Amino acid sequence: MTDKPYTDQINREISGLGRLWRKRPVVTILVVVFLIGYFGYGIYEKIVVLKELAASRNEMQKLSVTTEREIADLKTEKRNLQEDLRLTRSENAGLRETVAPLLKQAATQFPGEEINSSLKKVIAQLETFSPTEQPLRTATATISVVVASKEKTSASYMDRGGYLALVFGATALLETAATTSSAEPGADGEVIFRGVFQADQSKIPDGLRISSLMKVEYAQISFLMIPEDSIIRSGHAAIVLNNVTRIEFDIPRQLMDGQRIFVREIKPALEKALGNHSAL
Repeated sequence: MTDKPYTDQINREISGLGRLWRKRPVVTILVVVFLIGYFGYGIYEKIVVLKELAASRNEMQKLSVTTEREIADLKTEKRNLQEDLRLTRSENAGLRETVAPLLKQAATQFPGEEINSSLKKVIAQLETFSPTEQPLRTATATISVVVASKEKTSASYMDRGGYLALVFGATALLETAATTSSAEPGADGEVIFRGVFQADQSKIPDGLRISSLMKVEYAQISFLMIPEDSIIRSGHAAIVLNNVTRIEFDIPRQLMDGQRIFVREIKPALEKALGNHSAL
């Protein structure tokens, strides 16, 4: 009942529009076009607004995700920086403990001098006491080499020894040798050759410091009683310098080059034996 007046009004407007069409069709068309354009534009505006709202919402969601990632990255970076700071503080504490006695010694021995200058003098003094900064006087190399062989050899050779050389480029910085060696059976199909080689003091360069051996590139070994081009299965060498400093390294599996055995990867052994002292 409440909708009837409104329905009647619509019916009257439609009837009026029909009368207008019969009397003035052109005007009627213009009115209808106007109404369609008016309401259509209104609908279009609402659609545009809804699209803009949707786009804005998507941008806000993307911005939110990006912000969350940036926050997570910043938190990670903060943790990394905190860990770096902790390590730096720990290293600084250890460095202070190491340097403090040197600073005290420098201030005591060289009062009134600039600290860097006096500290260098103290370090120079320490270097003179370092075993590796001493002139090389003696060297003894003890070597064992496991050779593949079907022979059951057991012998001492009084005139058939060998040598070990530490080489830089084409120059032997240190050479040890002997006229004696020995051989004994090893595991099945193996013979172990042994030798103790000494350096000739007259052939050691004057003033050669032990630390100079850090530049050695490889070791070359030879036993006169090992047949040429034999297969070396393993081995070991220990070199004692000035009866104090000891360099040890393994001899890798290889096919001999004539009567020569090579140890190319010798740097780790040199760094282990000489590196810490040379750093003073």
